[in-house]
Amino acid sequence: MLTVAWQPPTDNGGDPISGYIVEWDTLASYNSLNLPPDKNKVPISDVTQRSYTISLLTQFSAYYVRVFAVNSLGAGVGQDASPLPGVPDLVRPGKPVTVTATAVTTPASGIYVQWQAPYIPDHGLPCFGSLSAPLPCPNILGVSSVFGGVPLNNYVVEWSLSAVFPGTNTKTSQGNNLYLLPADGLVTGTTYYVRVQVVNQNSLVSAFCQRINVSPYLCPDNLLLYDGSYTTGAYVTAVMP
Repeated sequence: MLTVAWQPPTDNGGDPISGYIVEWDTLASYNSLNLPPDKNKVPISDVTQRSYTISLLTQFSAYYVRVFAVNSLGAGVGQDASPLPGVPDLVRPGKPVTVTATAVTTPASGIYVQWQAPYIPDHGLPCFGSLSAPLPCPNILGVSSVFGGVPLNNYVVEWSLSAVFPGTNTKTSQGNNLYLLPADGLVTGTTYYVRVQVVNQNSLVSAFCQRINVSPYLCPDNLLLYDGSYTTGAYVTAVMP
């Protein structure tokens, strides 16, 4: 897959932007005789959308992509994506999101860690929608492309006494939660930092999610926003009861 992102034009031609058009082809002239999915033009009516993911492309083939802004008079001049051409390839999965760590005393004393499956691919661009309102990535052969084109293998949960993780304290889970217990070496009254990553069936691993959500952004860690500013969530921590 390839994901293209854009910003609204600085000049709307004196008329509000009503949508966008994403076009791609294997030729820079965009006039090949290819059929979809190797060549196509897709209209987007949601003016808040800032990215689009092109799926079912041929691996290792080069593609050219451009985006047009549209107003009531029609489409403007297309803006080529950069860098071009783009080449679909195997990628590592996106990182998990909405990681929480909660001290619990039942069914046993420990830290209960929860998370959600990745929502944004590793490159950081939402498949569809925008950073503040990302939409799910497309399924390819029944598997969300956010996992890197192959199914999930497992999640890895790591914990540490500080935001510097030695890489020695880890547990795996095939679900979206697990307990950290005294048997794992945790000590009552101690604060632990927690982070989670994804491993897919190609053994490619994601970046870690170690930050809480900052609404509406998912696991932001020095996340560059559209206005040029950055946002970062607090570390995920909990005190062992």
